[in-house]
Amino acid sequence: MPKKHTMRKVGNTLQPTNRRDAEWLDGIKDGSLVLIEAKRPRNLKHHCKLFALLHLVCEATDWKEDALLDAIKIELGYCKDRPILGTEYTWRKPKSIAFESMGQDEFEKFYEGAISVMIAHLGIDYEELRNELAKA
Repeated sequence: MPKKHTMRKVGNTLQPTNRRDAEWLDGIKDGSLVLIEAKRPRNLKHHCKLFALLHLVCEATDWKEDALLDAIKIELGYCKDRPILGTEYTWRKPKSIAFESMGQDEFEKFYEGAISVMIAHLGIDYEELRNELAKA
């Protein structure tokens, strides 16, 4: 598995943020092509806000947090179809939203989608929810 390195965008360049990453970059010959998969690191407060939101919604409904999160993932298409042995049927396995699985940009889209799903399917009032989140 490739090692991860942290870089900071400065102008039109990426610069290492620590000595280990600087040494790694120094080991690459000038002019070499490097394949990079870039993600903005996740915002922990935003991640916690999602789970506070799930908790508030579950307190007001009959849902359990893990079941609601899975249902939201499936509704948003954030899942993989898996075969059921011996049949032509499949089941949907929700994907992970762990920090290493999803960068901040993708998480922001997921968060907004989660709110839309809860409003559309659970009758949640967005303004009331926002006010409750502000108190939490």
